[in-house]
Amino acid sequence: MGKLVITLVMSVILFANNYVVSIKQDNVENIKKSIEINSSTSIQTLKIINVDQSAFPKISLSYTGVPKHSKNDVSVKVDGSRIAIDSFDFKSGSGEITNIVLVMDVSGSMSSLRYLAPENERLGYAQRSALKFLENLPKDSNGKLTNMRIAIVVFSHSAKMVVDLTDDFQTLRNAIENLSASGGTNMYKGADVALEKLNGISGNKAIILFSDGMSDLYMKDQVIEMAKKLHIPIYTIALSRYADVSQLKFLAEQTGGSFYEDDGKSAADKSIMTEVFKKIIKNVQNATKVSFAIKPKGEGITRFIEVEVQVPQGKYYGSTTIIEPVRKIIKIPSTQYTKDQKPQPEGQPYSVTVVVESDFTKIKLDGIKVIVKKANDPTWENALKITMQPITGSTRSIESKYFVATIPSDIMQAPGIAYYIQVEDITGHKVTAPRVNPLGNPYMVAVLPNKKPIITLNSISSVNQGEDIVISGKVTDDTNFISSVVLYYRNSNQNTYDAQRIDDVNSSSHQFSFIIPNSYVHSDIIEYYLIAEDNFGLQSFSGTYDLPHQINIKKISSCQPTSIANTYTLYLGWNLLGTSFDISVDSLVNQIEQQANNQIKVKSVWVYDTPTSSWKVWMASDNPQPQELQVIKKNRGFWIHIIAQPSSPLLPSP
Repeated sequence: MGKLVITLVMSVILFANNYVVSIKQDNVENIKKSIEINSSTSIQTLKIINVDQSAFPKISLSYTGVPKHSKNDVSVKVDGSRIAIDSFDFKSGSGEITNIVLVMDVSGSMSSLRYLAPENERLGYAQRSALKFLENLPKDSNGKLTNMRIAIVVFSHSAKMVVDLTDDFQTLRNAIENLSASGGTNMYKGADVALEKLNGISGNKAIILFSDGMSDLYMKDQVIEMAKKLHIPIYTIALSRYADVSQLKFLAEQTGGSFYEDDGKSAADKSIMTEVFKKIIKNVQNATKVSFAIKPKGEGITRFIEVEVQVPQGKYYGSTTIIEPVRKIIKIPSTQYTKDQKPQPEGQPYSVTVVVESDFTKIKLDGIKVIVKKANDPTWENALKITMQPITGSTRSIESKYFVATIPSDIMQAPGIAYYIQVEDITGHKVTAPRVNPLGNPYMVAVLPNKKPIITLNSISSVNQGEDIVISGKVTDDTNFISSVVLYYRNSNQNTYDAQRIDDVNSSSHQFSFIIPNSYVHSDIIEYYLIAEDNFGLQSFSGTYDLPHQINIKKISSCQPTSIANTYTLYLGWNLLGTSFDISVDSLVNQIEQQANNQIKVKSVWVYDTPTSSWKVWMASDNPQPQELQVIKKNRGFWIHIIAQPSSPLLPSP
């Protein structure tokens, strides 16, 4: 009967606890030998919510779901053998730092109003719920969270951290209030960024994930495996009936969290979300913590841990697995190495940065290398080995050290490069990143062909004084797209250049156009040059700072229109006139006033300037305003304001 009971109990344990990943056969046999119970014993589930290996071989383990008990009520076994408990703290989580990452869906569907009042639009609802959660957390007199740090990650088709772990309530509040929605839904990418943040951080840890839609699944297995390995529960919240409920439930169940569903219809102040958050915090913080040390067996070895608590209410049991950490850890900065990493331009050097942590032994001098080859090379035989250099300092034996290497431009050729990192300590032990099969599954970076943009400029050699100057042309790029075109210009009286920038060059016609305003066009020469830049930062020039293009400015002579007084009938007040040739305003005004024997006075002249959508004005000399209008171009209509001098014989306006 003993064997039958043992088999039955083991099957219940493996079914009830999501942490069990794999158990070696010899471990299973040891466990079977260590379990001696009778068929009448009732076993309840003990939930392990966090395992901290940051001080390995010392382990700190937190669990919930057990009534109040003492250290003597707890038994811990590793691979079937009972070990001593160094420290015990019932509900200790309330006194140590709790780290929570809020992972918020900002995909386009979060702005949907279907089945919702406008004020309860999904993103707005999630924002108000998150703010309510923050407002209810305990704070000190300075507005800092007490024993708690929160980070915020947002996801749509990709994911990013908008606020790192902080206890600053106002920083978190501002970030949540400024969220906006667009794009697709990839909640696993959001969870991955959150796990990356919590990896290696001590204290209580949890992730709270909001989503309202169907998610991409390409990172599903990776995220669940990582959450299990790090023992970080993911609590998931569905915000609409369209949410991928099955995936949200699965993610929570597999990682030791819980799933909650809310359609977002209830007002924020009545939301069930406030109670949900309280429950999550209670689960995370109100945990019993035990610490113990295990005897290492070797890096990468799976160890099976059991916790058993015997109280008057019955027996509680939970189990989990850990993997012994490697002696050296190579961390690839997440900002540089992601699955959606941007391609690199051909012929441009490329920097690789890693963090190397040595837990036991010193790193060998020159023992950190990047091994790189062109992606289309069939073997690694001719791969280039580049020694990585410390970014600061000279020693290589300290922890959390950044190292960098530059892959030369001659290797950076299309279609791409393949590389891996190798670290060797003074004992000859080597570790790589990627750790598994680096030759067959190396890091890959796509490299795209890259040619400079080509600028075709519409030449212009001279303009009349007082005219706007239009600088136009075409810019093309055979390999990439144009990021910007910048015009630098000055007149002969200036030492420095002014600038105009275009960031949206027409993608079909590739045309660009700038206007140098006529206020510049009063010296002898206008100088200018242009810079076009593609999306990889490659630039081309038309002209340069020292050798710019030049435009000659033609002075306007004081030519007189023929018998303008005989051509037009002028009235006191406003008159709309035109001219068939260019004429300076001063010359026009003088002629009108002289032909009227100075019995009238031109108060102002107005011309509408279409390119700038504004009026250019000439005012009488007794007006302190500057003379913006200096020349009237031919075939342009202009308004002229006539007033009478004393004893004027002119007729009033009709």
